[in-house]
Amino acid sequence: MEKFDGDPRKWTTFVATFRAHVHDVLPSDAQLLAVLGQLLSPKLRSRFVGLLTDPNMYYELLQRLRRIYGDPYALAKSSLTEIMNLTTLKSDRASDLEDFFHRPVC
Repeated sequence: MEKFDGDPRKWTTFVATFRAHVHDVLPSDAQLLAVLGQLLSPKLRSRFVGLLTDPNMYYELLQRLRRIYGDPYALAKSSLTEIMNLTTLKSDRASDLEDFFHRPVC
Protein backbone atom coordinates (compact mmCIF):
# COMPACT_ATOMS: atom_id res chain seq x y z
CA MET A 1 0.00 0.00 0.00
CA GLU A 2 1.30 3.43 -0.93
CA LYS A 3 2.03 5.98 1.80
CA PHE A 4 -0.31 8.95 2.02
CA ASP A 5 1.55 12.20 1.41
CA GLY A 6 -1.21 14.70 2.15
CA ASP A 7 -2.38 15.17 -1.44
CA PRO A 8 -6.19 15.57 -1.22
CA ARG A 9 -6.51 14.02 -4.69
CA LYS A 10 -5.14 10.76 -3.28
CA TRP A 11 -7.22 10.70 -0.07
CA THR A 12 -10.26 8.79 -1.36
CA THR A 13 -8.13 6.00 -2.81
CA PHE A 14 -5.89 5.86 0.25
CA VAL A 15 -8.71 5.70 2.79
CA ALA A 16 -10.69 3.12 0.78
CA THR A 17 -7.63 0.87 0.48
CA PHE A 18 -6.74 1.42 4.13
CA ARG A 19 -10.24 0.47 5.25
CA ALA A 20 -10.33 -2.68 3.14
CA HIS A 21 -6.85 -3.95 4.00
CA VAL A 22 -6.30 -2.62 7.51
CA HIS A 23 -9.24 -0.98 9.29
CA ASP A 24 -11.68 -3.82 8.66
CA VAL A 25 -9.06 -6.51 9.33
CA LEU A 26 -7.00 -5.67 12.40
CA PRO A 27 -8.68 -6.17 15.78
CA SER A 28 -7.15 -3.49 18.01
CA ASP A 29 -6.83 0.27 17.89
CA ALA A 30 -3.15 -0.07 18.81
CA GLN A 31 -2.49 -2.17 15.70
CA LEU A 32 -4.61 0.11 13.52
CA LEU A 33 -2.79 3.20 14.76
CA ALA A 34 0.62 1.60 14.27
CA VAL A 35 -0.15 0.69 10.66
CA LEU A 36 -1.79 4.04 9.93
CA GLY A 37 1.28 5.82 11.29
CA GLN A 38 3.53 3.79 9.01
CA LEU A 39 1.36 4.62 6.02
CA LEU A 40 1.65 8.37 6.53
CA SER A 41 4.53 10.23 4.92
CA PRO A 42 7.23 11.41 7.35
CA LYS A 43 5.92 14.97 7.01
CA LEU A 44 2.38 13.95 8.00
CA ARG A 45 3.66 11.63 10.71
CA SER A 46 5.51 14.51 12.34
CA ARG A 47 2.42 16.71 12.02
CA PHE A 48 0.28 14.21 13.94
CA VAL A 49 2.93 12.82 16.30
CA GLY A 50 0.85 13.69 19.37
CA LEU A 51 -1.98 11.45 18.21
CA LEU A 52 0.23 8.59 17.08
CA THR A 53 1.43 7.72 20.59
CA ASP A 54 -1.94 6.86 22.12
CA PRO A 55 -4.05 4.00 20.69
CA ASN A 56 -7.16 5.71 22.07
CA MET A 57 -6.58 8.48 19.53
CA TYR A 58 -6.91 6.24 16.45
CA TYR A 59 -10.43 7.37 15.56
CA GLU A 60 -9.58 11.00 16.34
CA LEU A 61 -6.62 10.83 13.94
CA LEU A 62 -8.75 9.24 11.24
CA GLN A 63 -11.39 11.97 11.67
CA ARG A 64 -8.80 14.74 11.47
CA LEU A 65 -7.24 13.25 8.35
CA ARG A 66 -10.69 12.96 6.76
CA ARG A 67 -11.60 16.53 7.73
CA ILE A 68 -8.36 17.97 6.33
CA TYR A 69 -7.72 15.83 3.25
CA GLY A 70 -11.21 14.55 2.45
CA ASP A 71 -12.61 18.07 2.26
CA PRO A 72 -14.14 18.70 -1.19
CA TYR A 73 -12.86 22.30 -1.10
CA ALA A 74 -9.28 21.09 -0.53
CA LEU A 75 -9.67 18.65 -3.42
CA ALA A 76 -11.01 21.36 -5.73
CA LYS A 77 -8.25 23.77 -4.71
CA SER A 78 -5.56 21.14 -5.28
CA SER A 79 -6.98 20.22 -8.68
CA LEU A 80 -7.26 23.86 -9.73
CA THR A 81 -3.66 24.52 -8.68
CA GLU A 82 -2.55 21.57 -10.77
CA ILE A 83 -4.49 22.83 -13.78
CA MET A 84 -3.05 26.32 -13.39
CA ASN A 85 0.47 24.86 -13.31
CA LEU A 86 0.10 22.89 -16.54
CA THR A 87 2.61 23.87 -19.18
CA THR A 88 1.03 25.61 -22.13
CA LEU A 89 0.80 23.96 -25.49
CA LYS A 90 3.05 25.87 -27.87
CA SER A 91 2.43 23.92 -31.05
CA ASP A 92 -0.34 23.57 -33.59
CA ARG A 93 0.56 19.99 -34.43
CA ALA A 94 -2.13 17.41 -33.72
CA SER A 95 0.44 14.95 -32.35
CA ASP A 96 1.56 17.50 -29.72
CA LEU A 97 -2.05 18.08 -28.71
CA GLU A 98 -2.58 14.34 -28.39
CA ASP A 99 0.56 14.01 -26.25
CA PHE A 100 -0.64 16.88 -24.06
CA PHE A 101 -4.08 15.31 -23.68
CA HIS A 102 -2.69 11.91 -22.68
CA ARG A 103 -0.05 13.25 -20.28
CA PRO A 104 -0.52 11.70 -16.83
CA VAL A 105 -1.66 14.12 -14.16
CA CYS A 106 -0.38 13.54 -10.63
